[in-house]
Amino acid sequence: MNMTAAVLASLLLLGPQAAQPPRSQRATEGRLDKFVVTLIEDVQVPAREPGVLVALDARKGQLVRKDEVLGHVDDSDAQIRKLIATSELKAAETQAASDANLKAAEKTVGVALAEYEGNRRIKERSENAVSEFELRRTLLTHERSVFQAETARVEYEVAQHTRSKAAAQLQAVENEISRRAITSPVDGVVVDKYHNVGEWAQAGEPVYRIVQMDRLRVEGMLRAADYLPEDVAGNPVRIIVTTSEGSQEEFTGTVDFVNPVVDPSGEFLIHADFDNPRKPNGQWRVRPGLDAEIVIMPSAK
Repeated sequence: MNMTAAVLASLLLLGPQAAQPPRSQRATEGRLDKFVVTLIEDVQVPAREPGVLVALDARKGQLVRKDEVLGHVDDSDAQIRKLIATSELKAAETQAASDANLKAAEKTVGVALAEYEGNRRIKERSENAVSEFELRRTLLTHERSVFQAETARVEYEVAQHTRSKAAAQLQAVENEISRRAITSPVDGVVVDKYHNVGEWAQAGEPVYRIVQMDRLRVEGMLRAADYLPEDVAGNPVRIIVTTSEGSQEEFTGTVDFVNPVVDPSGEFLIHADFDNPRKPNGQWRVRPGLDAEIVIMPSAK
């Protein structure tokens, strides 16, 4: 028996498992192609309120930060309402800060009570020293002062509520003004501008398109016959991207998502995110749409 025949015989004796590594081992071997670089964030930035666009400060190609103001819808009416609401709040705060009427009313209660009690004791000692009419008058004065003190207390509490209401009205107007500012929801690059200053924008209508370039995603399909989700989920990966010039850029990432659904072709989607720094000339190292390959590395787990 020659050497070739001996090897074949030994493989047959060991069975199919000796000729092919287990699936979990195959999942971390080899370089996988047919992957593509895609965007993580691709946002159509809308006008949140309808109106005339009075400012569009961002230009195409500009790098913007999250919450940066890109433009404004006309808010002149809201600004006037803000002035009115501010004045009303100041007046309400002044009124709410003063409890002089309440204190005066409470002191009046004490004085009126003392006057009534004094007349009552005098009448007890000498029936004719104080007339019944005078005693009833001082009692009525005391009771009226109690009601007036209660009214002053209610007015003081109402003043506190009025101040809170005025503050809420001012906050509502300020929110209305802020909604007329067009802001970026993400860090990214302006790649489209759909309107010009002076045009009307409907609420929800896109004004800018912003994409994130400093962090990208590579995604592709794996054969369910070769990979289990637990074989690849959370595993580190090497990402090799072929640029439009034909060179290759390499990155590292982690399998962030494994689709639990297998499509009719017997494949399922995975993707991994990676940082995309700039070149010395200021351009990004890679761009969305480029072809990529990945190598799934063994997981630390």
